[in-house]
Amino acid sequence: MTTDSYLPGILVLNDSLKSVGSKFPLDVLLTPNISSHVLDALNKNSIIHHVLPSEIHNPTNVSTDHRWFPTYSKLAIFNQTQYQKIVYLDADMLVLRNIDELFEYPHMSAVTDGGILPRKKGRKYRHDGQNW
Repeated sequence: MTTDSYLPGILVLNDSLKSVGSKFPLDVLLTPNISSHVLDALNKNSIIHHVLPSEIHNPTNVSTDHRWFPTYSKLAIFNQTQYQKIVYLDADMLVLRNIDELFEYPHMSAVTDGGILPRKKGRKYRHDGQNW
């Protein structure tokens, strides 16, 4: 979580994981700029969270105001060696069925944002999400 604006998505994601009966808790990594208001909300909702020591610098020429600027901080998941397995989820995802089986796969796991839905099967997407 790189900005406070992700809080609503985190709350929905957490509730959706609970509603599908996931036995694995959501654990949120936060950059140091997250406000005490957000920390209070995470605590109130019993969401495990860890504040990263610092953001991972974006080496590109993207403006610091651009929404993609802090995305390199996502790479901090690879420093989380206290876990045997991590399944990465973006904060804007809604889980509609239990995905616990992803923890049984032998390698890294992540989920797509709907790209494997039957109605999207076979489509190719540009980096901005638009159909080619």
